[in-house]
Amino acid sequence: MKLAAVAMVRNEADIIESFVRHNLQYLDRLVVVDHNSDDGTPEILLQLQRENLPLTVERETTLAFNQAHRLTQDARNLAVAEKPDWIFCLDADEFIRAPSRAALESVLDGTPGDAVVIPWQTYLPSEKVHDPRNPLAQARERPRIDPIPEMKVVLARKLASGNDWLLAHGNHGVSRADANGEQQLLHTETLDGIALAHFPIRSPDQLVKKVTLGWFGHRLLLGREEAETTQQGWHWRELFKRYAAGHWPDRAEMRGLTIGTYIYKGDSVAGKTKPLNLVHDPLPLPALRYTSLKSQSAHVALVRWIEALLSLESSMRGPSFDSIRARARGRRTRTPDTRSTARPCARRT
Repeated sequence: MKLAAVAMVRNEADIIESFVRHNLQYLDRLVVVDHNSDDGTPEILLQLQRENLPLTVERETTLAFNQAHRLTQDARNLAVAEKPDWIFCLDADEFIRAPSRAALESVLDGTPGDAVVIPWQTYLPSEKVHDPRNPLAQARERPRIDPIPEMKVVLARKLASGNDWLLAHGNHGVSRADANGEQQLLHTETLDGIALAHFPIRSPDQLVKKVTLGWFGHRLLLGREEAETTQQGWHWRELFKRYAAGHWPDRAEMRGLTIGTYIYKGDSVAGKTKPLNLVHDPLPLPALRYTSLKSQSAHVALVRWIEALLSLESSMRGPSFDSIRARARGRRTRTPDTRSTARPCARRT
């Protein structure tokens, strides 16, 4: 069985080496689309390629973070070029968890359908720093069972090689055109015994960078009115307001935000009042060669993003902001703003 993955990343220098080394234990090919990173991420990816790892790196130069459209195209290209049996659609903070490569293949081999989903196991940042070079060392606890399951999609080759499907926002599902050409979210089953370790919040600087650039890219993609009202990207919108007002998170707040935003999906009351049955379950740490102790500050990342936007504007001779936004986002493809439905998938014996 041949397994592959696609991912789109931006300014993930703190975790990208861990992401690549860990996930290639399970994959035969990993395609990483670098979205205008300027924090050292491209240099780390280049060094990893020089080790002759099965790693392909591509560059995305639009300002808006149009992940669903770009990864849909990359997954299609990968399916045709290398013919993997399954393609995982990942973010840089997601790490495949399976007992072994053989166990992963066994579960996938007994799975019907054109796509399946695997659940997050969201890790909480610890209240103290254990190893400043490795963010995975700062997150050792997770809920035994996530109270509100969140799924990420895995595509079968039969579906991925076609032209009538689209990834949903955040790779949380996949849709296919019906007889009328309308995209309909596919029903997907959940893999048994496989998960994605998820490390969304790792340090104060990483959190503020993620929120600020995520919100600006999201607003550039959708436009101000839609971005202010849609549920898509709501967590970026609300956190951006807080940090724009001058607030700076500490590690206790990082832990609370992980619970409220990612585990209870925005229910801040539940995040503060409902007990979590936590387990100590650290992810094995890969040996790192290129990850630096130095990290890009949030304000430097913001300054560079604004500079790129102004450079784009100056390259156009007095256009309106709408046309700037159209250039920045590239070709936009709407995808369903819906989470996939899932039910447990029994293994065949």
